[in-house]
Amino acid sequence: MGGKGFSFTLALIIFSSFVFVSVWADDAANNKPSGLNLEGFAGGSGEGVKWIKNPFIREIDNVSLDELHLTAIVYSPNDSAALINGQVLRKNDRIGSNEILDITRDRVIVRNEGRIFNLVLKGK
Repeated sequence: MGGKGFSFTLALIIFSSFVFVSVWADDAANNKPSGLNLEGFAGGSGEGVKWIKNPFIREIDNVSLDELHLTAIVYSPNDSAALINGQVLRKNDRIGSNEILDITRDRVIVRNEGRIFNLVLKGK
C-alpha cells in the first residue's frame, strides 16, 4: 500500500514540474515572465511623472508680511509648528516670500526680503 501512494505522489510531482516548465517556457518566449501584459509600460508616453496639485493644501502666493495672520503655536523644543493663514508651518518653511526662521512659545520669527520680523501671538 505504501508503494502505490509513493508512486502516485512521485508521478504527481513529475507531472506538475512538466506543466510548470512548459508554462514558464511559453511565458519566457513571449517576454511575459509574470504573465502580465506589460506592453507600453516601460516605454510609457515619454512624458514622465506628472505632479498634481494636492487638494488638501491651499496655495498662498506672494503673501506680504501685513497679510500674515498668526492664529496658534504648538511649541516643543524639538519640533514646533505655527498656524499662519490656515497653514501649519514649521521652521524653514516658506509662505509666499516669507521664510519661517524660528518658532518660540509666543512668536514666529520671519524673514521677508532680507529683513527679520516677529509675528506675535495675539493675547501675549
